[in-house]
Amino acid sequence: MYVVSNCTKVKLYINNKLIAINDKADSGYLYKFPKVEFQEGEIKVEGYLNDKLLVSQTKKTVGESVAIKLSSTVGPEGWLADGSDIALVDFEIVDKEGHRNPLGRNKVDFTISGPGIWRGGYNSGKANTTNNLFLDAEAGINRVAIRSMLQSGAVTITASAEGLKSDTITITSKSVAIDNGLSKLLPQEFKVDPNFEEPLPIYTPKTEPYNPARVNKSDLFTKFSYTGNGKAALRKNVHWGKKAYTDMEHNYTVIPRYLVGSEYIRVPNSDGKYWARDQLQFIAGKDMIIYVGHDDRVERPVFLTKDYKDTGDDVNLGGVKMSLFKRIAKKGESIIMAGNSDGDVPENTRMYFVIGKKVKK
Repeated sequence: MYVVSNCTKVKLYINNKLIAINDKADSGYLYKFPKVEFQEGEIKVEGYLNDKLLVSQTKKTVGESVAIKLSSTVGPEGWLADGSDIALVDFEIVDKEGHRNPLGRNKVDFTISGPGIWRGGYNSGKANTTNNLFLDAEAGINRVAIRSMLQSGAVTITASAEGLKSDTITITSKSVAIDNGLSKLLPQEFKVDPNFEEPLPIYTPKTEPYNPARVNKSDLFTKFSYTGNGKAALRKNVHWGKKAYTDMEHNYTVIPRYLVGSEYIRVPNSDGKYWARDQLQFIAGKDMIIYVGHDDRVERPVFLTKDYKDTGDDVNLGGVKMSLFKRIAKKGESIIMAGNSDGDVPENTRMYFVIGKKVKK
């Protein structure tokens, strides 16, 4: 079992029996409890700081599915009979205590009466599942939608499934003033209290300051340094979905297959606008191929045109075409890369990226 906690010690109980204590978290937050035997009943975890109990959480196993439970969600002003407002109805597969069974996958049939238009729901990955008077539960729950009409009134929905107790819910739409087909009401919004504050963690561990000498270790990029304004970081095993920059959420998507598994550098995209003061430097830890992806909208810097060869391949990085260059570096060779460009650059310039691959012998 795994427990995620920002406390310094975690205790695990099963049916009120202490199973184990763990005070050594992986990556600061993940506490592992191996070889825990499953038992029906109750699991409880407690989080401690300096041997003081700060927080606990309990989870219980769910019994056999016995019934369907319906609940509705409407806007803060109610369900408006304007012909377009939507009421959402959740249906859950529950045990005798009313707890949702996450294994519930039952097919549920519906009936509807009253001034409402059935819009149904959707089963992910299943064709022809929209706007039917039936829907499958997924992880014990799913949702259907009912659109209001211009006539107000009570709409009754009943949900039934083989072997389960049915449930019925009634939602009532409210009259709306309409003049010549027009209403002065704007669409509803769920407003957040401006004084609302997110709750703070019970305990916040001390975070070590960023230390490039400690973090940036690599077999290929040895003695690595970066003098740009932002932070750079070394990473291994580049492939689809890996983050390309330290300050942007753009990920690598389709890249040439020969790059997969290579080591790479995450540089800050914010440094793409600078050219005079940036410098990336490292010592080649092994004979390696260095790949640089450069924004085609930016004038290529001298270090790139002088020492690197255009591979003819491109990488699409968040909608920007990056031309791919390469060069061979011998083990022990000092590599220096200057800024993104030797001149002015467009406002939305993308910083170059760097990938390293060991030469196969």
